Amino acid sequence: MAIDTSCPWPDINANATSVSGHTGSDKAVACARRWLDVCLLQHSTCDRAEAVSLPTRVIRIDGPQDVKLHISNNDTAAYVCLSHCWGARPIITTTVSSLRDHQTRIAWEQLPRTFQDAVSFAYRLGFAYIWIDSLCIIQDSVDDWRHEGSRMADIYKNASLTLAATLSSESSGGCFATAHPLHMSHKWNLIDSQGHAFEVYSRKSLHTKRTVEQLPLLTRAWAFQERIMSPRVLHFTTNELLWECSSGQICECYPNSNGIASSKLPVPHILPPKTHGDWREVVVAYTGMSLTYPKDIFPALQALAKSMPSVMGPYLAGLWTNQLAWHLSWYSAVPQSRPIEWRAPTWSWASVEAPIYWTVGHLLGNYETNITVIDAKTSPKGDDATGGISAGELVVTGRGVKGLIRHARSQRVSDLIVPLGDSQESYIHDGTGVNLHWDYLINAPGEHHVPDGSDVLVLRAGKAMQTYVGLSYSFWLILRKAPQDPESFERIGFLKLRESLDRSASQPRLLYNAWDASPEIKIRII
Repeated sequence: MAIDTSCPWPDINANATSVSGHTGSDKAVACARRWLDVCLLQHSTCDRAEAVSLPTRVIRIDGPQDVKLHISNNDTAAYVCLSHCWGARPIITTTVSSLRDHQTRIAWEQLPRTFQDAVSFAYRLGFAYIWIDSLCIIQDSVDDWRHEGSRMADIYKNASLTLAATLSSESSGGCFATAHPLHMSHKWNLIDSQGHAFEVYSRKSLHTKRTVEQLPLLTRAWAFQERIMSPRVLHFTTNELLWECSSGQICECYPNSNGIASSKLPVPHILPPKTHGDWREVVVAYTGMSLTYPKDIFPALQALAKSMPSVMGPYLAGLWTNQLAWHLSWYSAVPQSRPIEWRAPTWSWASVEAPIYWTVGHLLGNYETNITVIDAKTSPKGDDATGGISAGELVVTGRGVKGLIRHARSQRVSDLIVPLGDSQESYIHDGTGVNLHWDYLINAPGEHHVPDGSDVLVLRAGKAMQTYVGLSYSFWLILRKAPQDPESFERIGFLKLRESLDRSASQPRLLYNAWDASPEIKIRII
């Protein structure tokens, strides 16, 4: 009996592909190899170079379970990187004492499952080298960490592919997974009313966005820059492989099986930032992710900072000197705490542990600066200004209005009171036309507690206009005298005021009048 391979039901997608069923299978490797080849040969927006200078150290793969640490001497070859969560359990690392032994051989049984899976997949893809951070950076050498950390942008950028252990929260979790049976293709042998036999393959659809967005690796700050800097990323997810490159994304379950990336998938590949707006979006996403060690706030962003164009100006504690006043207009929507260990000056968003946002954004083109930066500098811990720092200061001139802090009973509620002369005062709190954001929980007990009644300086940083709707916004830094240095100030909050371009109709008009009458001052913020 002849088999009719056409689908009798037009509502069923007859071109859907079958998933490999196991993301470490030879079928999965073949799928990844096909995607890689198409990207290298056909994607005009993706880097096609496969042979580049190897990083300082890489893992050489001499066989399925035969690996060692290779010291590069300007060697040229293609290599892949591994992006993974370390987890809480101890893992094998290269140290000063183990460096020589690892160059001879790294025992296969000592490698955690994630490393073994990544090596196996890379080997079957045809690669002889893989870069893994814990093995290719000398972990007990501060100097080596700083040197290799400063090269992280090139390490991931020059890799032919980054293998992302996206589903695992620790190195023992592995890369590979078996798909749920419902998502694997099932064959049905059927006979229609005409007596014709035909085959139907079916599987339950995969909801890529819901299954991928919250996977462990995509919540980690270190992996964030690895993902952006890599020209191509292969994610090992719960039920399938997911591909990202500069041209788009594709997954095993997507009907377009020829490997041409599609922008229809809901997991965006974020391109390296190139503008002030790009950097704002990077910081917003980055500060919403997790860091095991808060002190890594700058090192984990170092590769992206180094990739920014020189037109941005010098880099200072997560900000850029070109349009610095705009970069100071960040705020914390959900105040939390300052880090126990100092990691940034208070004018930097990195001085707080909270998701950061910018209130200016699309208004940047109409931004008017109300402060003048006299001096701005940081003290790097090493030779690279984009890495960790030990101090920072900002000297500006501008005008401000004196105020004081009034705490409510809740640690999350504090008002700003601004005396306006003639026995008048204005309570400024969140409300219509007013956005008051404390950088951290200033009312909470501890080292950074701001006592009730504390004097503050409300320094106007800038103004932005939306002329097409008749509104303007002013942006103010809330400062107090630094307890450790009474001659300096520290930032504790941010204020955004909305007003009509007709100032007489503005709710906070008295505050503007007080600012107009205030003298220009020079202050140092630390």
